[in-house]
Amino acid sequence: MIVLSWNIRGLNDPGKVAVMKQLLVEHTIDVCCILETKVKIKSSNTIQRKFGRAWSWHCNYSSSPKGRIWVGWKADYLTLDVLHSAEQFVHCVLCSKTLQTKIFITFVYGLHTVHDRKHLWDGDFNAVLSVFDKMNGAAISNYETRDFQQCLDDLALVEIKSKGSFYSWCNKAHSGPRTFSRIDRGIVNQAWMNSYGHVEALYLPPSLSDHNPLVFNIFQSQPGKGKPFRVDVACAQLSAVLVQISGDEANTDLYDKEMEAIANVKHWLRIQESIYKQKSRIDWMQLGDGNNHYLFSVMKHRQRRNMIDTLYNDHDLLLNVPADIEEELTSFYKKLLGSKATSLPHVDLCTMRKGRQLSRGAQDILTSPVTVDEIDLALKGIDSSKAPGIDGLNSFFFKETWNIVKADVYARVLEFFRTGKMLKMWNCTTITLVPKVQNPSYAKDYRPIACCTVLYKLVSKILTARLALVLCEIIDEAQAGFISRKHI
Repeated sequence: MIVLSWNIRGLNDPGKVAVMKQLLVEHTIDVCCILETKVKIKSSNTIQRKFGRAWSWHCNYSSSPKGRIWVGWKADYLTLDVLHSAEQFVHCVLCSKTLQTKIFITFVYGLHTVHDRKHLWDGDFNAVLSVFDKMNGAAISNYETRDFQQCLDDLALVEIKSKGSFYSWCNKAHSGPRTFSRIDRGIVNQAWMNSYGHVEALYLPPSLSDHNPLVFNIFQSQPGKGKPFRVDVACAQLSAVLVQISGDEANTDLYDKEMEAIANVKHWLRIQESIYKQKSRIDWMQLGDGNNHYLFSVMKHRQRRNMIDTLYNDHDLLLNVPADIEEELTSFYKKLLGSKATSLPHVDLCTMRKGRQLSRGAQDILTSPVTVDEIDLALKGIDSSKAPGIDGLNSFFFKETWNIVKADVYARVLEFFRTGKMLKMWNCTTITLVPKVQNPSYAKDYRPIACCTVLYKLVSKILTARLALVLCEIIDEAQAGFISRKHI
C-alpha cells in the first residue's frame, strides 16, 4: 500500500494535472491526498475523471467551499472509510482487500494563520517543529515551536524518518536568497512504530508546486526473531503462585513463594528498564521510576531511525533491496578509503630529527611500565552507558563485577603492554553506520563508528592519557589548539 500526500497549490492548471497523473503511475500510488486544490465544486468531477475510473474520491467541500483536501483511493485494491471530515483534516480508516493491513490515517492541512489553526491543534504554534526547520526568511524562535512540540509529547507522537530533501517548501523567489522550511511531515504514534516502524517518508522533487510530494510505502515487515524476556517468565511464575493461593488460602508455604515471585518480577523489571535506558540513549532519566514505556518508545524510534531500509545511489536511483544497499555502501567506502598500497615511503630520519623531539623525561613517561592504577583510572573514564562491544559487555558490567574480574583484566592489559599482542577476542570490533543528518538519503549521510571491547578501550585510554602528558613538547605553538586547555 503506497500513500501520497502533496500540497499541489492549485489543480486547475492542466500541467499540474498531468504531473499528478504521472506521479500516480510512476510510484503505483494506492491512496493520495491532494491539498489546496483550489478547484470549485462544480469543476471537481471533471478534473477527477482525468485520473481514471479506478479512482474513488472524497472531498471536504461540506466544510470548505474551496475543496482544500481531496482524498483518492483505488477501490479495487483497498477500502477507505471516512470517519470524520472537517475544514482542516480528513480522518479515515484504510483496509486492504485481504484484511491483512488496517490503519487509521488523518490528512491534515492547517489554515494559514495561527488564530485559525487553534481549533485544529488546540494550541498556538507555528507549523515547524524546531528552529532548524527553516532556512532564510524571518527567524523562528524556540517560543514559537514550543507548543507544537509539547502537543506531540503529550500525545506520544514522533515524526517518521525521511529520505530525499529535508525541506518540504520553498518560496521560489526569483531574486535574493530563497526561503526553505519543513512544514510537510508524517507523524505517527507508538502503535504505528511497533507495526510499521520500517516505513519512511520519501520527499520527492516539488515539480510545478512549491511543496514536495511525500510518498509512504506501507507494507508488513518481516517478523524478527525476538527472544522472550525473563520478565515475562517471572510474571507467569507469579500468576501461577497466585492461582495456587486462590485455591489453598491456608497454605502459608505459598505465601513465601509469592514473596519470592514478587521479588523476582521486580528484579527483572529493573533489568528490563536498564536495558531500555541504555538502548534509548536517555541520560537525564533515573532508573527505578517505572519509565519502561517511555524508554521503550524512544528506543524503538531510535532503532527505526538508524535502520537503513532504502538508500539513493550516485545516480539518484532509490535502492530498497538489502543486497543493493550493501553493495552501494561497500562501494562508497572503497572509493573513500582507496586501495591497499604495494609499498610505503620510508620515514626520513634526518628531517624528523630537525624538528621537535621528546626529552628524556617524556620518553621515560611513555616507556615506563603500566600500573594497575592507570587501568583503574581508565575504567573510571569510560561512561557506563556506552555501547558494548561484540561481546555484549559494557563498562558498567566490569565496574559492577570489578572485585571478581579485575585480576584477569589486569593480567590481559599488562600482557599487551609487555608483548604488544592482543587476543583476537579482545581486538574484534563491530562497525556500524549512524546518521549524520536528520534525513539520511545517501551513503555520505552516514558515518561509521566502531564498537570496541572494554579491554580494547582500556588500552587506548592508557595510551591516550600518556600521550597527553608529552604532546606539548612536540607540538608547535601555532598548533596549540590540539593541546588540552589551549586554543589557536
